[in-house]
This record gives sequence, C-alpha cells and structure tokens, in this order.
Amino acid sequence: MVNRNNMYGKSGSCRPPVYGREGGSKALTMDLVKSLMLASYSLVWVDYRDNLYDSLDIVGECIKEKSARPLYEKAEGWYDEQRFLIIREIWGQIKAGISGEGFDEDAVEEFMEAHRDDIMDAIYERDDSDAVSELVRHTRTCL
Repeated sequence: MVNRNNMYGKSGSCRPPVYGREGGSKALTMDLVKSLMLASYSLVWVDYRDNLYDSLDIVGECIKEKSARPLYEKAEGWYDEQRFLIIREIWGQIKAGISGEGFDEDAVEEFMEAHRDDIMDAIYERDDSDAVSELVRHTRTCL
C-alpha cells in the first residue's frame, strides 16, 4: 500500500498541486509559463569593442588543443555576471506576466520556486547569444 500523505500534500491525491487563479479556474502550468516567454533571449551581449586581442594566449591554447573549449570556458566566466543579471530580469518579466494573468502572487512565487529548474532550462533553451563568435568576429576587424 502506498502512503499518500507524503505525496503532493496531505490530501491523499497523487496529482501535483494546482496553483490557483484569483476568481478563475485556469491552472498555473509550465505550458502557461512557456507561452508567456519570448521566443528567444540574448543572455550575453558583447560590446563591439570587446575582442580577443588581449587574450591571444587563450587563442593559442585553442589552436594547440584543436578545440575552442578553453575559449568557451573563459568567455563563460567573463560574461557570468551579465548573464546572471539578464536572467534575473527575465525571471521578473515572467513573474509579472503570470501575475498579469490573474494568479495570486503567493501562488506564482510558490510555483516558480517549485519549477525553478524547468523555467531556467526554458530560458537557456531560448538563448540565442554566442559570445565566442562575437568576440572572434570583433577580433578579426581589429587585426
């Protein structure tokens, strides 16, 4: 026998919790969240003056390894803070969009925390930025 008291609350139901809407019956789901998201996001913006001119040691390492991996790893660190700030802004926009659909703020907060990984995955899947390509392109124009 399955003890249902620990599955999705104490109601005995095996269904996941339904996050309610004020004055309505529409459920808060990941499909709704995804429908409120933009088709693409640019999580990194590379300034036209940013290039690899001062990082030729990394370029040399890439050539030696016959892989762009070292450059991607380095660029990941260079743009970490920017990516964090942009994701935080997107997170706020999604939250506001859900609240604008009439859902209770506490329910929105609870849902977003419970589905943090899924929402973050959806944001990253929509990322159309490529810092390394931009840096390489900008470097070519400097040489």
